[in-house]
Amino acid sequence: MLELRTKDLELAKHTIAQIYCPHELRLHPTSRNIECSLKLIGSSKLPVAHLGYNSRLTVDAGHFPKLFLLMKCINGSGKMQQGSRTTHLTLGKTLPLSANIGTKLNFDDGFLQSSLQLDFDRLQELCSRHLGYALDQDLQFELSTFHPKLEQTWALTLPLLEKLSDDSGGFPTAALAGLQEYVLNLVLQWHPHNYSDALSKPDRSYQPRLLRQAEQFMHAHAGEPITVSDISAELGVSVRALQARFQQAHSMTPGAYLRNIRLHKVRQVLLDADQETKVTDIALQFGFFHLGRFSQYYKQLFGEGPNDTLVRSRKWTGAGRSRSSGHSPKPVK
Repeated sequence: MLELRTKDLELAKHTIAQIYCPHELRLHPTSRNIECSLKLIGSSKLPVAHLGYNSRLTVDAGHFPKLFLLMKCINGSGKMQQGSRTTHLTLGKTLPLSANIGTKLNFDDGFLQSSLQLDFDRLQELCSRHLGYALDQDLQFELSTFHPKLEQTWALTLPLLEKLSDDSGGFPTAALAGLQEYVLNLVLQWHPHNYSDALSKPDRSYQPRLLRQAEQFMHAHAGEPITVSDISAELGVSVRALQARFQQAHSMTPGAYLRNIRLHKVRQVLLDADQETKVTDIALQFGFFHLGRFSQYYKQLFGEGPNDTLVRSRKWTGAGRSRSSGHSPKPVK
């Protein structure tokens, strides 16, 4: 975690440049001084910054090199310019800023943001995996605020990201990988960009062995930090092709199929539990980063909550315990 509060303009510029990119800060003529507050929290893979200024100013960030940013306005307002496009950011709204575009940000008095920096290479790679081919130009988001449903989802997701800590040692790689891909998919699938039309077209290319290979890979590696895009890359197909085959064969997404495999594995661990077993630890181990949803999925599939399974398992004697967790994953209705 990094925290800074300063009235030193040069110190503020230097510190913020280490997190984002080199830039210029210019105070508005009516502003005589500046105070900057900065708090960086979360994981290095999903860093969230709370950044605020007490004075009106302009940030000239140059061409925003390799920097994708989801900026949520917590206080005040601002005017954002990327290339020839301009929009306003107001209280409670979130705006995606795209990489490698000339960027100027004008902040009013008391502007405070909560921003997530996205991994440039990972985001570009994920878009490419969805499409099934290399991008011929950089991904660029529409310079507009999130629509209400996406804003509502983001408002629930951001606090979860803020709880992550690199030094906590308690967030397994599988859960972090799943959370990172979830966040990137949110903006790729729900906010307009220059590849949105291509992503909306299903890939129905015929590949007879694809379904069996994907299922086998999921069963073999469900305990590892794999995601759906990792599976598509391993098999050399687009995420869209994978989605089309699973919808056709199972009436469910490949993500739901993988989730059900993992739920069965969690159940097996809980049925074999000892006194040290904790539901939260096992859920995170198998990539479930949202524990409330994990419990819902578990109960839908098995007719009882994970804690119920754990309590019942501990009451059974070794001789009388049934260790069969069941069958192949089935759709969640």
